[in-house]
Amino acid sequence: MNRRVLVIAIILAIIEVSVLCLDSTARKFATSENRLIVELQATPNPRELSEVKIAILYEPITHYKPFNRTVEDIIKVLNETEADFVFRCFWRWNPCPETPEQLPPGKLRERCEYVGYYYQHLKQVTSAIKASMPDIIFCGAIPAQKIDSRIVWNPITGEVISYPETWEMALDPSKWGIPVKKEEFQCWFAKTHLWVPKDLDWRDYDPAEAPAYFPDITNPRFQELLLSWAYKQIDCGVDAIWIDMLFTQARFLAKMTGDVHHEAVRESFEAACRIVDAIHDYGLSKGRYVYVGSWPGAIYFPYTPPKLDFITISPSSREVFYMELNETRYEEMLASIRNAWGDIPVFAFIDWAATTRTPLGVFSQNLTREQQRAFLRIADEFFQARGINFVYPVHGGWLGANATVKAFGKFNVYDSQAPEFDTYETIVELAQKKASLKSGVEVDVVDLRGEDLKTRLLVLSLQGIVNREKPQFYVLWESRRVEPTASERWLEYYKEKGWIKEYKFISIEEALEKYKRYLKGVVIYDPELPATINLAVSLAGIYDLVVAHPDFTPMLAEHGLEVKYDLRGKFRDRIEAHKWQLENVFPYCNKSLINLFPTVEGVMIYRVSIIDYVIANRACSIGLNVKRDEALIGEYYEKMDKFAIALGYPEDAVLERPWVELTSKYGLLNVLATALSPNFSFHSKIPAKRKYEQDHKFEITLDPDKIYVAFAVSDLGLNSMQDFYYEMWLSEARGKVPIGWWLDPIVVEFCPGIVQYYYETKTPNDYFYSAHVGGRVRASDFPYLDDYLRRGQKYLDRCSLKIVAFSNHHRKDDRVFKLYSEILNVEGFVFGFGPEFEEEYWLVDDKVWIVPRYIGSPQTAFKAVKNYIDSRQERPLFIIIGIGLWYYPKVEDVVEIRDMLREEYSDQIVFCRIDELVAAVKEYNSTYEPVEGKLRLLLVILAAAIIALIIFFYFKFRKA
Repeated sequence: MNRRVLVIAIILAIIEVSVLCLDSTARKFATSENRLIVELQATPNPRELSEVKIAILYEPITHYKPFNRTVEDIIKVLNETEADFVFRCFWRWNPCPETPEQLPPGKLRERCEYVGYYYQHLKQVTSAIKASMPDIIFCGAIPAQKIDSRIVWNPITGEVISYPETWEMALDPSKWGIPVKKEEFQCWFAKTHLWVPKDLDWRDYDPAEAPAYFPDITNPRFQELLLSWAYKQIDCGVDAIWIDMLFTQARFLAKMTGDVHHEAVRESFEAACRIVDAIHDYGLSKGRYVYVGSWPGAIYFPYTPPKLDFITISPSSREVFYMELNETRYEEMLASIRNAWGDIPVFAFIDWAATTRTPLGVFSQNLTREQQRAFLRIADEFFQARGINFVYPVHGGWLGANATVKAFGKFNVYDSQAPEFDTYETIVELAQKKASLKSGVEVDVVDLRGEDLKTRLLVLSLQGIVNREKPQFYVLWESRRVEPTASERWLEYYKEKGWIKEYKFISIEEALEKYKRYLKGVVIYDPELPATINLAVSLAGIYDLVVAHPDFTPMLAEHGLEVKYDLRGKFRDRIEAHKWQLENVFPYCNKSLINLFPTVEGVMIYRVSIIDYVIANRACSIGLNVKRDEALIGEYYEKMDKFAIALGYPEDAVLERPWVELTSKYGLLNVLATALSPNFSFHSKIPAKRKYEQDHKFEITLDPDKIYVAFAVSDLGLNSMQDFYYEMWLSEARGKVPIGWWLDPIVVEFCPGIVQYYYETKTPNDYFYSAHVGGRVRASDFPYLDDYLRRGQKYLDRCSLKIVAFSNHHRKDDRVFKLYSEILNVEGFVFGFGPEFEEEYWLVDDKVWIVPRYIGSPQTAFKAVKNYIDSRQERPLFIIIGIGLWYYPKVEDVVEIRDMLREEYSDQIVFCRIDELVAAVKEYNSTYEPVEGKLRLLLVILAAAIIALIIFFYFKFRKA
């Protein structure tokens, strides 16, 4: 026993003390050990990980004395951040004793107790914290990539393992016949962790001298050891275990062999899966469910992934350095994660390793304190928008062996409260903002129904600024027929989902008084020149101003709001105002969004609905005519970002297509919004999920004698979303007939909660098909069409859309057909807005392209379709009947059309969804048309033979 204690002491002295890098002159700190001796009261059924809103990294929660802190200080941090999930609360990297008393008396035992690196202390701290925060989830961590060489022990059985037995557990690729020597691989990996000199030749590598090895996860003895580290933390009160580099061995071996099906890869993958299952089983044996998480490495293998409970990802060092996150990278990663594990919780944290060339190394060493705070805001918003939980870096994480900027001037770990980093207040701010969403926001509501333009401009400009922080200010808006209105219904739905807590009605003056702290003043527009309204909207977004008619100046002054810009009499006409804006205001506007807001009498009152969103996003607003002012519009558009969104709608519907064509030439995406698009500064902030599922029916038994008919409805993007598809979704008859519902998937960025509602309430007869591919374009005019399609695929995947509908404005373009068919992972396309082409359908690369036979009013649909059917004798027929939502149809109208067609054609007609119609076309094309083609060829050959015989006999008898 004395020998065992001595060995433990030596290894702890060599590894543990050096890693902590503590100042030997540190003074003694206050202790609260007496209050920590409490038995663990673990929650039998901890909250679901999907309910976690606020996650922080605090590694480890036992390491507080060196920072002059107590366990009460940790509890204070947890309370201030309102943390639900503490990631890496304990990290078993080096051998860890049960108690300091396992070590001989002296400085080593004192140091062990001082830094808090022992299991008994972990149990004491988790118990103390859970006494006041019983629902908090503690996540411990273990490494699958390291086994210490000199000595390790199993904390469950007490078994001590020393060299050379530890070397026997190290990974040896050659055991599977892979031509890589054990020493060669171990030397290479040791260099990546600075365990051996970087210039060491592997032939000189001595396992007896190396401090650690990369272990073999297929080795039963190492499996038992790795699991014991997890089990011990579970016994100490952690609720989850994160396993670092769980699938790294499989990836290494796959790279060596070039074969993911190699037995070495398969066995390593299966061993990793067994580790996950064993931890789950151990937790259940203790009467608890223990969550298990890791990196998403399993997605790279053609095997069934393990039953992980959460996945972790990290921004790259480059992304941290440039403070810009790669949207495509995360969309692709998320798609792979969702394909493997479904709607699993995903956490993003700033990772680290041996040197400063890591995400945390760059974050702490290359970014200033101000840049670190800014990056935390960027990352939090970016990940939250994608349903990923950003883990706030409160304390812990290795800065890198070569770090020069250290916490409190001496600690080589990150600490948000250290003056060198000073990010804690930002973390608290972000966490509390998220916490308000967790418990539901209390919302203030102003009723704008029946109000005039100047009142709407004032309130909507205030709303846009206020809702930047969180969805807290809402307005009521008119609906054409339904009561309660659409805007009232969304409030109730959000409350039902728990996304808002309560709402109350307030007056405009009450709103101004309550929220004036968000404002920096007022911009007055010129009522004699309505074009200045657009300039006022742009200025309001940039400088946090409310847009006001001169009549409101006295009232605003009473609230202490000063006029910053008075646009009256400043410009001769709308062109001068827009040119001044282009030069003086536009450069400071958001270049990813631009609004078209025609300030034309009789139109302004309708187009104003979207300006809260425009102001919230600091976008520029223009009111130019698409035909008369094309060149000036182009000066704005050419300075916009690639794939920027052109929001709004022109003053007349006849200008819709010219506007789309103009924006497309400049590489912009149209999102149409007119009279019924209020509250999108609010809707866009709702913390709903942003991935949705629907079933597809692409297998069908075709009857070649039938007429296949599918109904589809369509109209503008944001209008139809907010207004329940112009109230048609609320029809009592919905579900009685198959209907395809037009959905531009880019709307998930504008109203994720609304989209979630539609997917939650759809019936089996409701089917969503895509309106364009993430923003409307005229494909033949768009300069980056292939990039647009690849970018759009992520939107299609988010919304489970397999049919894409769009119009190329009466133009057939083989290049467009080829690109869409090659790039998009869909089954078919609905092409054209109504019968723009004579052809019923065609195929490109096995993708169906079908032309609707009708789009318009439900009142004339029957007659138009009947005329078409009667003009075609062949069967089968494949017909899409499009119903324009702008006619405010009801599902009952579609049922009536269906019944009239049934009465006219009896059982000849099959009514189906759009996906079934596309499947029927494909089935017919693959099964019947080849046969018919062969018959036609035979008839041609037979006819040619008969003609040849006739000619032969003609000349023969003529000679006779």
